[in-house]
Amino acid sequence: VSTGIKPPAVVETARTLAITMEEITSQYAARGTSNLGQVFMGSYERSLDQMAEAFRNDLVNLKKQVNPESSEKVLRAIDSKWNFMERSIENYNENTVPFLVTSYSERIIMNLEEIVAMHDL
Repeated sequence: VSTGIKPPAVVETARTLAITMEEITSQYAARGTSNLGQVFMGSYERSLDQMAEAFRNDLVNLKKQVNPESSEKVLRAIDSKWNFMERSIENYNENTVPFLVTSYSERIIMNLEEIVAMHDL
C-alpha cells in the first residue's frame, strides 16, 4: 500500500545505510564464527568489501544531505564506529572481532534512526 508520500532523500539514504549495516554485520559475523576456516557465504548478493564500499559512499551522501548543525554530533558518532568497523572488515582474515562489530553496528543503526527522526515528515 502506497500513500504517495515520498520521504526526504536524507531519510531514504539513512534507511539504506541501516539495511547495508545489517547485511555487513550478518556476513561479518558469519565469517567470524565459521568453523575450521570454512566460510558460509549464504546467498549474499554483494561481498563484504562491496557492502563496505556502498556504506562508505552512502555515508558521504548522507553528510551532504543532512543539516550539519543539528546532525554533527550524531555523524561524528557514526564516523568513529564506522572507522573501526571498516578496518576490521578490511582485515577480517587476520583478526575477527564479531562481538565488537555487532555492538558498533547496533549503535550505528540507532544513530541512523536519530537522523531519520530529525528529518522525517
